[in-house]
Amino acid sequence: MRGRREGGSIRKSTWAFALILVATFFFRATGNMVQTTMPLLARYDLGLTNPEIGLAASLVALTGILAPTLIVSRMRPSFTGTAMLSLAALFAVTIPVYAVLGSSLELYATLVVTGTATGALFPLLLSVPQSVDPQNRDRNVALYATTLSMSLVAGPLIETSVLSADGGVRMVFLAFTALAVFAVAALALARRFPLAAGAAEPSPAAVADGGTPRARMRTLLRNRAFLEAVLGNLTYSIPFLILLTFGGVYVVEAFGVGYELVYLLFALFFVASMVTRIALTLLSPIARKLRWLAVSVALTILGLLLLGLGPSLLVVGVSFAVLGVPHGMTFTLSTMVLAEGVEARELPLANSLFFSIGAVVSTLTPSLIGALTLVVGLRPSFLVLILPTLALALALLRFSRGPSPGTAPRSP
Repeated sequence: MRGRREGGSIRKSTWAFALILVATFFFRATGNMVQTTMPLLARYDLGLTNPEIGLAASLVALTGILAPTLIVSRMRPSFTGTAMLSLAALFAVTIPVYAVLGSSLELYATLVVTGTATGALFPLLLSVPQSVDPQNRDRNVALYATTLSMSLVAGPLIETSVLSADGGVRMVFLAFTALAVFAVAALALARRFPLAAGAAEPSPAAVADGGTPRARMRTLLRNRAFLEAVLGNLTYSIPFLILLTFGGVYVVEAFGVGYELVYLLFALFFVASMVTRIALTLLSPIARKLRWLAVSVALTILGLLLLGLGPSLLVVGVSFAVLGVPHGMTFTLSTMVLAEGVEARELPLANSLFFSIGAVVSTLTPSLIGALTLVVGLRPSFLVLILPTLALALALLRFSRGPSPGTAPRSP
């Protein structure tokens, strides 16, 4: 009887995890569409300048800072399933609104709501693969990351199909409304299983033992694994932001191509990312994760050089493919490092802080890059970003070799 109960529990957890992955697929595909299509809508339909587009992207990032801190860190574990469903529904409601926007103020307001939903939901989703099966944690995290990449490949292809049918940029948002609704439906089904109800969340007693959210955050900031994960993830965050925010505008203006080719280049980028994450899934568990992060930094610098110096559309296309590899590696490896060095009951809070720190960078970077393009131009801006990438990589190297400021993770 006990074996049957355990087998039934495993099957239910498997179904719950599968539904979480399905919801993640639809949710991330739609969220990425907003990131890549919003600049085109803002520039060519609403007439915004590069700094104004950067401000729009920064608004999304700013809400990404506040949402995890104000929502996830104070959430009761029993409310996790309801919160995930509510946040997904809020996100789904905003998608068709983009199709009828008529001013920059309307765009900014809608982006604030979208950023709030995504900022609070992703830390909750990530905590599931990180803690559901500690023995297969690397594989589960890599599988989750692969699902993200699959959605990022499918999304641009759908966008290309809509544009090829002369639907226009605004019709893309209407088409993706269906995917957002599917994400809500998957999460609603997942709530029927124990995992979706908050099995990956800390118990109320554990939260009480850990202290207040502020005290728990201070503990995390002294955790070496957490800090290594943050530094590792930041080495690619800045280049990724400029590629998403200004990559499409750069290709259109430099080579005079249509929107369809822009989306195909992003599809190439995300295919490279997906293949990389599939490889990490197959190779899991991953040893010496920090060394693989160093490889990721080297590929990031190579990709930025090709993008900034590329004399032809072909070379720029190669740069998109090269930059896709560290996109697949960095987030996956960083969240693996975080998961193996942080207690399972603290993972939702750790993920919230992890995303919030990244969101701080995401808030500042687009506006600064937008201003930088006015000074040096768009193409040279890609080369300038090599400097902060190198600085972050050197900080990670020095930190990983120094004395531990807190709880040390297992050997990477």
